[in-house]
Amino acid sequence: MSVRRIQVSVAIDDSATEEQTGQLQDIFQEAGIEPVIDASYRATDSENAVWSGSRRKAFRTDTAGSFSFRRAWTILIFTDVNALAGNLGATGLKDLTGKLWTARTAQTGARGNDGLVMLVDEETGIRVALERDLPDDAYDLLTDVDMRAFRSDPLQFFRDRGRHGRWRSPDNVSGTG
Repeated sequence: MSVRRIQVSVAIDDSATEEQTGQLQDIFQEAGIEPVIDASYRATDSENAVWSGSRRKAFRTDTAGSFSFRRAWTILIFTDVNALAGNLGATGLKDLTGKLWTARTAQTGARGNDGLVMLVDEETGIRVALERDLPDDAYDLLTDVDMRAFRSDPLQFFRDRGRHGRWRSPDNVSGTG
């Protein structure tokens, strides 16, 4: 049985060593993802543009909301968000995110929440913040979120009353029904 490999572009902060970049690459590959990793990302470039592989990835200035990029480390994953979530499934994406948080936190010696893992939808440029310890519902909903429905970003998961929540943008728009 052949396994379909998912390809993504990944930008990580420029403090990552070659060895650390290799460790992160291994995590992606274990999840069935073939990453193209660029370790020259600078957090100060976050609102303008990011180079990932040989392609310039720009955040849309008409949609980009404020987000604190003053973090000890950053991992940006450029992909079709719905397809990645659908291919890995909620459990697979949550597992990948957890391993990335754990590895990069250990590599940098940062505090537990002093990093950032963010998906960037390649079609729309909408950013999705994958905070540490998101509930399973957050990952389940990513397969169906219509990224084109949002006018601003980054999307963050808001927990509603009860056990469910939804992905919302800074302008309070919900993309999940």
